[in-house]
Amino acid sequence: MLPPLVENLLSAHHGRKVVVTPSFAGWARLHARGYPRKVLFACQQAADECASGLVATVDRDKSPGRSRLRDLHEGRAAARAMLIALPIALGEADPHAEAWLVADAATVCHALDMPADAFAAAPGLPPKDLLEHLWQLSPQRRDSEKFPLDLLRHLAAHLSAHVAEAHPTCGFRAFAAEVRSELGPIT
Repeated sequence: MLPPLVENLLSAHHGRKVVVTPSFAGWARLHARGYPRKVLFACQQAADECASGLVATVDRDKSPGRSRLRDLHEGRAAARAMLIALPIALGEADPHAEAWLVADAATVCHALDMPADAFAAAPGLPPKDLLEHLWQLSPQRRDSEKFPLDLLRHLAAHLSAHVAEAHPTCGFRAFAAEVRSELGPIT
């Protein structure tokens, strides 16, 4: 979901199509303890692969008071102190990345071929559950019971950034600003 989302943000920022060639490593696959060290390790891996930049995100879920985001910033500071010259965009989705997608209800409803008021039928559901609920009701649903990953990528690619940034609590505004300031100059 992140590569098309980053492409979307950078393309809108530059007014032309920006293509991101992703290389992904989940946090669990990084051989370091704690998010600061994981960010530092990811930076070293990205630099070794001659990557142009790094995007690191976490879900807030149940972490207290944006502690995971502070940890990411600590890891970026450590990388910069080691003179790793790599743009690093950081983000924390609240409570998780699907919150960024459901912040743009119109795009979700359009992709699922649902009426514009579909969100009103499921108030208070967490974003993951809301997407799953809408998927179960969608005429687009095929045999798959789970919300398909290709649809998450589609939503990320077509998300209206200014709509999602207007959402006050999901963390997208700060993430979008990070992507533009860190990766915008290199694209």
